[in-house]
Amino acid sequence: MKRSGAVVAVATLVFGAGAAQAQVIDDFESDAPDPWTFSNGAEFPGAEGGLAAGEGYEGQGAVLSFDFTGGGQYVAMTRELSGIRAGETLAMWVRADPRVRLTFRVTDSTGQTVQYRPHRPFESIVCDDWCELLFSPSTQRFDYWGGASDGVLRDDIVSFGVLVGTDDNSPLSGEVGIDDFALVSIDQVAIDPTAPGQALDPSFGDLFTRWGAAVHRMSDQNLDALQQLGMTWVRTDMWWNAVEQEPGVYDFAQWDQELAALESRGMRGLFLLNYGNDLYGGGPPTTPEAIDAYGDYAQAAAEFFAGRDVVFELWNEPDGPNFWPPGNRPLEYAALLDSAVDRIRAGDPNARISSGGVSWFFWEFFDAVLETGAADGVDYFAFHAYGSEPPEREVGDVVRLRLMLDDHLSSPPPVINTEWGFSAYGLGPDGHTSEARERQAVLAVRSQLANWTSGLPIAIWYDVEDDCDNADDNECNFGLLDASGDEKPALRAMRQLSSVARGRRLTSVLSQAAGPRIVRIEGSDDAVIAVWLSEPDTEVTIVAPEPIAAQDLYGQPLGGPGGDLNLTLREADGPIYLHYGSTGSSGAAGAGGAGGGDAGAGAAAAAGTSGSDAGTGAAGTGGTSASDAGTGAGATGGTSGSDGGTSGAAAAGASGSDAGMSAAGTGNTGGIDGGGAGAAGSGASGASEDSSSETGSDCGCRVPCSRSRSDSALVLWATLAVLCRCRRGRSNGRASPAGPTAPVS
Repeated sequence: MKRSGAVVAVATLVFGAGAAQAQVIDDFESDAPDPWTFSNGAEFPGAEGGLAAGEGYEGQGAVLSFDFTGGGQYVAMTRELSGIRAGETLAMWVRADPRVRLTFRVTDSTGQTVQYRPHRPFESIVCDDWCELLFSPSTQRFDYWGGASDGVLRDDIVSFGVLVGTDDNSPLSGEVGIDDFALVSIDQVAIDPTAPGQALDPSFGDLFTRWGAAVHRMSDQNLDALQQLGMTWVRTDMWWNAVEQEPGVYDFAQWDQELAALESRGMRGLFLLNYGNDLYGGGPPTTPEAIDAYGDYAQAAAEFFAGRDVVFELWNEPDGPNFWPPGNRPLEYAALLDSAVDRIRAGDPNARISSGGVSWFFWEFFDAVLETGAADGVDYFAFHAYGSEPPEREVGDVVRLRLMLDDHLSSPPPVINTEWGFSAYGLGPDGHTSEARERQAVLAVRSQLANWTSGLPIAIWYDVEDDCDNADDNECNFGLLDASGDEKPALRAMRQLSSVARGRRLTSVLSQAAGPRIVRIEGSDDAVIAVWLSEPDTEVTIVAPEPIAAQDLYGQPLGGPGGDLNLTLREADGPIYLHYGSTGSSGAAGAGGAGGGDAGAGAAAAAGTSGSDAGTGAAGTGGTSASDAGTGAGATGGTSGSDGGTSGAAAAGASGSDAGMSAAGTGNTGGIDGGGAGAAGSGASGASEDSSSETGSDCGCRVPCSRSRSDSALVLWATLAVLCRCRRGRSNGRASPAGPTAPVS
């Protein structure tokens, strides 16, 4: 048995009466590697390798070895299948170097072969060298031929292959482990709120010190909206053309005022030193003269803002044609980056510098820039996560990007996401429909949960308000506020996330790739379990012990009065939040007159209950009060929220005073000083955001290791458990996604 630590029952997937069964196709415990066959991709000569039985995720598995030092593009293991319908979900456990590119090659009964790129799961942030990968209808397709030849699998799947290659055909050699290949169908998930799950790095815990948004118009309304959410960072353009209108004369007055406005709110600036200057030819600086002039501008900015709480980001999306035409000129950008870093250090040795956010996970661009050494001196290495759909795909790519920096730099900086958002345009008939805006709200919160789980020390939402009132313009529908300044559903959903995060820390992941995403957010005396689905057009029944409160995406109550929770969760619903006491027990404050002071979350129940300083979802029904509730304190009509504008109260007649939530007032502020998330509130440490630290031999697991098996079928797994394993190194990334649809910021 290969297992470090123990099994903790976290998400029990119930497969019994009225629920689907899971069928193990191959557990590799006997006759391995038969019936799988090996191929060295002979159409691309040079690859060597083999297929043999070896150490598995548990017990025995298959080991696919590869050697590309003599050339070739892939090796493969393939087997025939029967009785598996197109559109069903398959899962397998895989151990692979994140630099390896994995491909699923699937053939249907029409003779059509379709190739897919599986993405590393959300859970890869906590899995060790083994991670579960899924093949589902949403897996990214990139090639097909034969049969129906339209890229859509039909009827039965007759063969399934796993291909191993590299993104750049680099001469790697090594092994990939495969185990527990199964057909997965999940109808019901039982939540155990007492399970600790797989621990995240403690420095990941606080949301507010890392949270921010892009702002094009620095109005009080926009900044107040972000402050009330508890956001710390504001990213804005410091236009070179505007700063330097005469050669060598720099005017930073506008940004001095803007930074003062941020500082007065306890917020921080991420200033984007961007775009061309007509004095030096316009466009990206690529000539020696233009690079020197950009360096002068960058050095002047560093000198002017020395000692202020600001990060300088060197260009926006330098990989793409919008801002560095014609696109994909990494060596040109590296020359600018290398020069500008030195010039900023000359202006202020203590300045904090970020590379320019690349518009998606463009691995070849990252690699080319890093190879030059130009990123050696930056404090942050930036990306944008456009193209990460579903949003949870970002997590596995962050893991892979960290490993890429480890490979190239002796002191790799933290990675940060300096722009990511979802336009409501394209999510419905037009960008102003309720359908589109509600879908934007779901994706907005899921992207923020992905950022938080990834432990990014800076994560910027794009953006605070719609840029215009055109319902059919992609650029004009990214905001949390509409063009008139009115709230959109995305802001309401972000407010609920802020409410859940207030006074709490993200501590662990409770899910596996098969099933919903589940994370634990802990306070000093309570915990919130966030649950959501990431696979499009899916649903599952959620069963859980009676929570203190159960809330939907917007903080509205779920379920009937009292009793265990049993509800259908749809991917379109977005996250739900289940509130429990510190041990995971229920025990909402009882009927009339019961109190839940300073409860932190969902403190109360029936009429007459009070929940002072409740932080989130403080109450239930008529007569309830929630003072100093923070954000989104309650339930339904009759809401009032003085001094904060954040839906501060609950049911009819409720009031919510002093509801505002500034970054400085939450106890969650702190410093980010080069090495990652700085000392935040609620006991946060200033540890590096690096996730590779050892966690101990038993990871704090509480029950012995066991897993029920059957020779013919595994009821995946009669009790599916999340494994608490020691992280012996950072986990797997995934192959690069398709090109993004990014805004023009």
